[in-house]
Amino acid sequence: MCRNDPMATNSGCVPDCGRSPSGILGGAGAKRTPSPPPKVWWSIPNARTDCGKTNGSPRRIPNLIRVNTPADLVNRQFTATRPNELWCTDITEHPARDGKVYCCAILDCFSRMIVARTFSTTPDTALVNNAVNMAVENRKRYGATILHSDHGSQFTSWSFGENVGRWGLLASFGTVGDCYDNAAMESFWARMQVELLNTRKWATTLELAAAIADYIDNFYNAERRHSYLGNISPTEFETLWTSTYSVPQLA
Repeated sequence: MCRNDPMATNSGCVPDCGRSPSGILGGAGAKRTPSPPPKVWWSIPNARTDCGKTNGSPRRIPNLIRVNTPADLVNRQFTATRPNELWCTDITEHPARDGKVYCCAILDCFSRMIVARTFSTTPDTALVNNAVNMAVENRKRYGATILHSDHGSQFTSWSFGENVGRWGLLASFGTVGDCYDNAAMESFWARMQVELLNTRKWATTLELAAAIADYIDNFYNAERRHSYLGNISPTEFETLWTSTYSVPQLA
């Protein structure tokens, strides 16, 4: 008897599906029920995880649809051999009781120093352009500087592209919707979130912006030790590098 035997479908018997015993066992006058056809499983590719896989990972989309943006010059290698060789930038936001504060920061991947930070209550192109202007004015650059960002609308805007070109920076964009392509900035935001932003409720946007600026200027850059730098601060690391290696002078 092949009752409830999944292997019996190939021998003419059918599983018990609620029919009368006489119908199942082929009693007098009962017609034998044909075996059901075998199940066929169709594999439908998932547009996000199956299509365009390369070495087991989803395909990375290089730029926005029908929008030409600069290529990724970093390829997740957030290291540099000298100051101002590679900058990364991004925008974060945090709420206060009277609104939100948007902060744009630029990080030097050589020393992990934040070389510029700007604030606004609106995430517009002025926010990112002011950060670029601040970084250029605060740093003495020798040689080419890559400025790496994601595909946020502020960074893909015409105004930002013109400003980057005006200062002679090399624009670089990570792939669309991939946080790992800007991991250096994401790591900084995560630290600030834990060490400052989530420690209290903020009454006003002015108070919050002032606290972020103080955290960056007086703690993160000047005092916070980084294991990547040998457990010294970014300021100490750059001071040590400058005293050890000669900086080329312009003729």
